[in-house]
Amino acid sequence: MKIILLLVSLTYAVQGACQQSDKRKPHHESTRVVYYPTNETDTLYNHQNEYFLALFKLALAKVPNAVMEIKYVSMPSVPQGRSAALIEEAFYDIHWMVSNTERETRLAPIRIPLYKGLIGLRLAFVNKNNPDLLADVTSQAHLQNLVVGQGRDWPDTQILLNSQFNLITTTNTNALFDLLTIERIDYFPRSVIEIWAEHALMQHAKVMVDPHIAIYYPTAVYFFVRKNDMHLHGVIEKGLQIAIDDGSFEALFTQHFGGLLKRANLAKRQIFELDNPFLPKETPLADARLWFDINATHPE
Repeated sequence: MKIILLLVSLTYAVQGACQQSDKRKPHHESTRVVYYPTNETDTLYNHQNEYFLALFKLALAKVPNAVMEIKYVSMPSVPQGRSAALIEEAFYDIHWMVSNTERETRLAPIRIPLYKGLIGLRLAFVNKNNPDLLADVTSQAHLQNLVVGQGRDWPDTQILLNSQFNLITTTNTNALFDLLTIERIDYFPRSVIEIWAEHALMQHAKVMVDPHIAIYYPTAVYFFVRKNDMHLHGVIEKGLQIAIDDGSFEALFTQHFGGLLKRANLAKRQIFELDNPFLPKETPLADARLWFDINATHPE
């Protein structure tokens, strides 16, 4: 029944977007209407959704001569691969997604990492019965000998496998919490921007956030647009660059995630940095302005 309802919701949302798309055709007007997807039912990750929308609005505000009006397309939660298809089909114009080579081939990425790489900064859920499981971990080899839980189709799974981690995978997050509760897995990494919200929902379970380690690998979340929509691409890229230069990007980032980073107490953690060979070669890793500096919070 849930699957049927989701499909019905998506059908209506797509139909509504199709009707709205008719208004997009006359490009002779001075104001460009930009269709942006929203999901008012995703309460768990609402904080993240609010950040992306605020960043999108900030970028537009920095380029006032590019007169654009945002119209919202109400959508249920869909996988990012499906969202990429909806952009291609012009149901909406822009959305944030994790970058990979296939996605960058289909769409035009605005290569400014919106999370500054934080999606790849992972803390670990552990079982409350073993709160200090990771306290004495001082090497990657030690971590590799433990059993880590991951989603079967998550991009992180391939990154950990590439680093020779010992994985058990499942099809959904709830199953991973179940495996951790019955101690079939030793730990379960989640992004620093996700883990506290998820922990708040799991207070009844036998899980806790480990205070001892963190795992980091560079990962980029970008805004993506259609390949033929380079005007919107240029406006958002220019606006984000201006926001970086004048400090307003950093201020918004700190407003949304500064508290989470403080709570993570990275200076007290052993941080293990892994390679991510799956990043497209065009990823701007050399531009230090674009990335959260792990070393600044965790000096050698």
